[in-house]
Amino acid sequence: MMARDYAIQGSSVASERRFSSAGLTDRDDSRRSSLTSEHFSDIQVLKDSLHTRRRSRLAAAASKDLAARQKWEDYEAQLLVARRAAAGL
Repeated sequence: MMARDYAIQGSSVASERRFSSAGLTDRDDSRRSSLTSEHFSDIQVLKDSLHTRRRSRLAAAASKDLAARQKWEDYEAQLLVARRAAAGL
């Protein structure tokens, strides 16, 4: 069997068209690759904030899930005790 290489397109045609019509794909554009150290720092702060919020939400969801699971297990234990009592065990 013959191996084939497939190129994966980085973006859609529609988005390429939007950037092109806005003049943002010109290689001589002065805005291209003009990330200043201040902007880079701002981006890093935002990125860290987003990751922190995401971790907090995931931890809260996991905690809520754990509490719900514990409540369900308590309910099942009570149900088992009630069934055994009804059966005279």
